[in-house]
Amino acid sequence: METTSEVVELLKEIRQNQLVQLQHQEDTLGLQREQVELARTHFDRAERLQKRAEEIQAGASKTIGAARMALLAIALFLIAVIGYRCVV
Repeated sequence: METTSEVVELLKEIRQNQLVQLQHQEDTLGLQREQVELARTHFDRAERLQKRAEEIQAGASKTIGAARMALLAIALFLIAVIGYRCVV
């Protein structure tokens, strides 16, 4: 009979160890879920920052283009003024 009670004790220990192992797995999965959510949040933020940077760069490109055109107009005007003064 003692072997039966020993087997029952061993089965209880096994069950207890399995419960502890399941608890550890649950804790680990919870941490992994948090890490995935944090990574998703960081990715979304990086994506928004990248989009904003592209918008700023496009605006700067337009500004530089307008400045070049203005500089060209000023240069042509100065050439015309200098040419007029040389003729007069």
